Amino acid sequence: MNNNVYRYLVSTFLFLMCINVSSSEEKWERIGTFDGVVSGLIQSLGAADNGYLFACISNGAPLYRSTDNGTTWKKTSMPKDNDIYSIATKDSIIFAASTKGIYRSCDYGTTCLAPDSVLKGGVKSLIILSNGTLCAGTYSNGIYRSIDNGATWIQSNTGLSSLKISALASTDSNFIVAATNGEGIYVSNNGGNSWKIQSTEVRLNYTHTLAVTKEGHIYAGTDNYGIFRSKDSSVSWDQMTSDISSKVYAIVISASNVIYAGTSQQGVYKTTDDGNSWQPDNNGIDEGTFTVYSMVITPSGEVFAGANGGAAYKKTFFVGVDEKDIYSETVFTSIIHTNEEFIISFKTEKSTEVKCVLYSVLGEKVSDLVNGHFSVGNHTFSISQRSSSQPSLPGGMYYCRFDTPHYSLTKSVLIEN
Repeated sequence: MNNNVYRYLVSTFLFLMCINVSSSEEKWERIGTFDGVVSGLIQSLGAADNGYLFACISNGAPLYRSTDNGTTWKKTSMPKDNDIYSIATKDSIIFAASTKGIYRSCDYGTTCLAPDSVLKGGVKSLIILSNGTLCAGTYSNGIYRSIDNGATWIQSNTGLSSLKISALASTDSNFIVAATNGEGIYVSNNGGNSWKIQSTEVRLNYTHTLAVTKEGHIYAGTDNYGIFRSKDSSVSWDQMTSDISSKVYAIVISASNVIYAGTSQQGVYKTTDDGNSWQPDNNGIDEGTFTVYSMVITPSGEVFAGANGGAAYKKTFFVGVDEKDIYSETVFTSIIHTNEEFIISFKTEKSTEVKCVLYSVLGEKVSDLVNGHFSVGNHTFSISQRSSSQPSLPGGMYYCRFDTPHYSLTKSVLIEN
């Protein structure tokens, strides 16, 4: 394997667990600070394919980046004094939609390109269609599209009577839904070439966010009327629940169709039955930060939320065990990749089967790292990639699943070129 393929990989995970799982809990966990910034709201969040996270705080701070799953955040090279309302990612390219246009970084935020002057008036919403086309909704100049990763933009306003675009969403490269500020909902069935008015529901006259499920159901987060859902391509809309009466700033949908909504003063709500019922989901969120302005789901399925007061949260899953079994099996594991090999270390306090498998972000098995029966004690050994069936791995995010007969743990593994 070429030594330049990997510069480094260090991913360690520590877990104590054992037998007889008795309970499980979902909880929000507050994560790292932004270089000491504690004021302002986290206006936007984004996640790249390699696991990097991006956030903008609306106090004139620049875009921040985390390379360790939100534990620490550092300023990127994007200029300050510029609110960023939407972040989109495509491979190593980061797009930041702002009051001054769209900034681009082609190296995960390390360097920054100035915004295109064509996008005048500021950009409120930015999405990437399934064919890679970028669609940008501006404050006062309608919708623009780019087919060359933001190098050039073409205005696409045929059929629009309002040029004030507040939110965009799509299901594929053809169907796009656009919310306007005060003049209804528009749809395009040809990838943005033309638009038609689809709904004049007045309660949707200012929509902060749009999201579409894999079944094509559209969710809209409104300014004062909570959440609406359309099952017929925006022809008709139903208000979801009277429990959510405040502003809804963010809606995200997981791969398993769990839908999360970030609200004003009511924290996070979620639904697991396509919006028919909603429950508060605020376990772990400080009451002082109950206004959630932004949310993102990473390629690995982790959910992050940005609130007021510079507070960022990550959804964490805790597993409880019966106290009588807590010492029956303890496993400490670490996995380090250096140059051409994985080094696996773990300790077992009882004789047990141990298996460790590396997967791609798509869930495809890459290789078996550990698979065998181990006696009590410490175990450390290396697996050479030169002799494996897949001798080289491209940089990016991977997942390592560690299993014993009574316990499983999956952790992300970041490999950088």
